Amino acid sequence: MDDDKIVSKYLKYLAANNPSSLKLNDDVFFDKKKRLVVSTDTYNEKIHFKNTKKPDLIIKKIIRSSISDLICKGVKPKYIFLSASINNRLSNQPNFLLIVKSLKEELKKYKILLSGGDTTYSKSTKSLENYFIKKYYIPDIAFKIYKYLPSIASSSIDISDGLILDLERMINNQNLGYILSIKDIPISKNLQKLIQLNNFQKKNFVSNGDDYQVLFTSPLKKVEQIKKLSKRINIKITKIGSITNKPNQIINTNGNYLKSIKNKGYLHKFK
Repeated sequence: MDDDKIVSKYLKYLAANNPSSLKLNDDVFFDKKKRLVVSTDTYNEKIHFKNTKKPDLIIKKIIRSSISDLICKGVKPKYIFLSASINNRLSNQPNFLLIVKSLKEELKKYKILLSGGDTTYSKSTKSLENYFIKKYYIPDIAFKIYKYLPSIASSSIDISDGLILDLERMINNQNLGYILSIKDIPISKNLQKLIQLNNFQKKNFVSNGDDYQVLFTSPLKKVEQIKKLSKRINIKITKIGSITNKPNQIINTNGNYLKSIKNKGYLHKFK
């Protein structure tokens, strides 16, 4: 749903008794009797500008686009309120000096007065990006576990093409099924952070492949042995589900049962 539809469906009726709102169809508040026009804008990195490498130019663009909203109504801008959400990459003296220099130039050029605003801290996702790139090329493999698998595993496979796809390969058409608990599948703190920041769903990330972790089945009688082993060799071993005698494929996500999941993993396709 785009912004126009959101405004039309959810917000427009709230401004019905305010003629100066222009039915929320315009970019400004326009009170003709009081000769007052107000415009507000929000700009986001990677949407309205590529990055923050040139903050001096970004501030000029922001101010001039806001001025454009006002002069099209036949009024001269007088005051400007500036709010910014600043992350680690932008928060340094050279960048602040560039921003202030540009801001000073624009205030002078258009004879407007800086009159207030707000600042807040914004977490940068660049460190997350670097983390995932590094893990893609240099995955952490549970190397030490190879010597213990023969004593604890009844079947095993490495997760490279995707958790669910590789699980089904491990079952190998034996008229068996599985129950997976999405909430029990371990993910890194950085992936958890990415999911929370973007309101993603965990189920869409657990079977994308390139994990290079060991997936294995084991009899219930060996649970305690596996727990002790995990602690002794300092490798996290997590129970994420169970094998069933029915050839169904059930994935438990937040208490809901699904017959399948959209992305089971990566299939190599040939023409």
